[in-house]
Amino acid sequence: SDDDLLIKHDGSNGSIVNSTGDLYISDAGGNIYIQAKTGEQSIVAFADGAVDLYHNNAKKLETHASGVLMNTTSEVQFYTTAYGIRASTGLEIKTGDFTRFLKGTTEYMRLDTNGKLGVGTSANLTGYVNLPESDYGEGFNWFSSGTAGNRGGIGHYAYESRIYYGASDNLTFVDGGPSGTERMRIDADGNVIVK
Repeated sequence: SDDDLLIKHDGSNGSIVNSTGDLYISDAGGNIYIQAKTGEQSIVAFADGAVDLYHNNAKKLETHASGVLMNTTSEVQFYTTAYGIRASTGLEIKTGDFTRFLKGTTEYMRLDTNGKLGVGTSANLTGYVNLPESDYGEGFNWFSSGTAGNRGGIGHYAYESRIYYGASDNLTFVDGGPSGTERMRIDADGNVIVK
């Protein structure tokens, strides 16, 4: 009927009113520009390409084939009821509380509001890096080969704190960085050598 689509002005405001089906705004081959103020972009939709969003004529967000790019040199803020960023199977940043790293719904790492990091634990974050309380194997580990016998690290065993290293390795203390000057060594036989 004649009222299916109306373009009208009431003396104060103009409007487009569609009363049947959906309303499409399209271009046969060019781009679409929506300007809240004449000459200032609000939304730009490129044919076969990106969609750009603007704030006060400054581009803030653009889509890509692989995702979304934020165009800002200042902080990025996400406003929701409880979370700054939340992904059901990944990162969660809770506003004013903590940042969690998840796999599925299992938490593996947490950074609290005091800058304390918990790896494998979210309780008793009293140090700057915190590991779970355990009787075996929890800690910082590194490998000189693919076998556990060549593993070194700092952790727990039988509720004791330990510095450990591979059965055939030496534990050396150096200054000046990893390739610095050796000052003390505990060899594979347990001998302590001070230089």
